[in-house]
Amino acid sequence: SCSVSSGQYYVSDDCSSVTQSPCNPLLVYAGDMSQYNNTIFYFIGTSSIRNYDAIMTAIKNVTLHGLDQSPSINCKGVFKTSISIHSSNNITISNSSFFRSKYGKIHFYNAFDVNISSSVYNGYQLVIWYNPLPVCSDELPHYSLILANVNLTQLLDVGGMELEINHGNSYNVSIIFDHLHSAQWPLMLELFESICNFFIIKSSFDNANQSVSFSIKFGENSTPTKCSYPGITLVSNVVLIEESQFYNNWHGFEITTDQYLPGTMNYHIIIKS
Repeated sequence: SCSVSSGQYYVSDDCSSVTQSPCNPLLVYAGDMSQYNNTIFYFIGTSSIRNYDAIMTAIKNVTLHGLDQSPSINCKGVFKTSISIHSSNNITISNSSFFRSKYGKIHFYNAFDVNISSSVYNGYQLVIWYNPLPVCSDELPHYSLILANVNLTQLLDVGGMELEINHGNSYNVSIIFDHLHSAQWPLMLELFESICNFFIIKSSFDNANQSVSFSIKFGENSTPTKCSYPGITLVSNVVLIEESQFYNNWHGFEITTDQYLPGTMNYHIIIKS
């Protein structure tokens, strides 16, 4: 496929009212979007996608940004529509609202240095997975995931947000949820003997339907990654929950573990007001 080295594009269902160019409906860009490196997509007004997937693989420096006061991305149709970002770096989603009428999922698979801010996800399942890199690095890589001022409202047939951390010691990931609001379905965090730090700050979890509002599960990695970094001491991992609220749920906060864990990783869970 052709490669787009850099650029900016405007996206809207009504490009006739958009003065900037080039402007096209989202359908024009959907499908395999892996050629859009170093690109900004500006969303103006409503952008609809019906029965299509948007797939980004091995891309860098891509931003999806809502340009006006109420930009929205609508998923329509009877089939599942998803946005998938795989093996990519420096992904930003800001000032955007995602709505769906049937099935919708946003899936990040080994997407590093992701920043999602000032956005609403209504009826989209948000799934984030971290798995080992193909080869070990000479130095310990550090990556980040930041969700700031994000509102998640899951519909009853969607399922909650899933965050699976299963990369072993092939890299370190720092995760920050700052002013995250999650309603109606739980946030599920699964930790499989991996290097990470997880900070939840001034966030709220409420109205989980017949479930817990926030669940942490510790599991054993059956094939752990064993990278070595001379001169580096791997410190304990921290899960910090600070100034956050859990209310109007069937159950509040849950921590579970597999029956047997070998104890190769140390975790400290801190909950403070």
